[in-house]
Amino acid sequence: MKFILADDHPLYLSALRTALVNWFTDIEILEADSLDCLERLTQECCSPDLVLLDLMMPGINGFSGLVFLKGIYPDTPIVILSGIQEPKVVLFAKDYGADGYLFKTEKLPAIINTIDSVLKGGKAFPEFSEKAIKLDEKNRDLADKIKTLSPKQFHTLCLLNNGMVNKQIADELNVSVATVKFHISAILNKLEVSSRTQAALMAKRLDIDFLGFDIEQ
Repeated sequence: MKFILADDHPLYLSALRTALVNWFTDIEILEADSLDCLERLTQECCSPDLVLLDLMMPGINGFSGLVFLKGIYPDTPIVILSGIQEPKVVLFAKDYGADGYLFKTEKLPAIINTIDSVLKGGKAFPEFSEKAIKLDEKNRDLADKIKTLSPKQFHTLCLLNNGMVNKQIADELNVSVATVKFHISAILNKLEVSSRTQAALMAKRLDIDFLGFDIEQ
């Protein structure tokens, strides 16, 4: 089996890796601690059996990474592994395509049970007493459009969302400004917007803080 662990907390990642290697036989674990690393993995890894994904990493702040990965790996189960325990965040993750959600405070047996469940085709989410929150049509449409972006286009959109100008994006991606302009043109076309500002505002809807929470990591 091949797992992708996407998390930027080294101690937690190391402990989780050790636990998974001890529990599962013949397992290969690929790690990513940022959007840069995650993008490279999507180019190198054709079909992982499972992705464990943190919502908050360098380059990613919320659901954009989840939506992007569901576009790249539509048949691969993705479990969110996060310190964020807000019911609204969990329910939005479910609606955006996650197959499970684990709090980082969970003990190993609960983590293993969740992984086993989703590997068998099930879903695994915490139960909340409050009424489920559903995505509106705008957010659902946005998620579908984000899934059509290539890895480079997605990375460019995230940098746009961070307020970078073309030269800064080019330096970050190690490409020419002309290439950045090409990516932005493709993004505008796929998101069906007419300006980079509109594209950034659409991407902002996938951020955790857009939901109104002041999340501290």
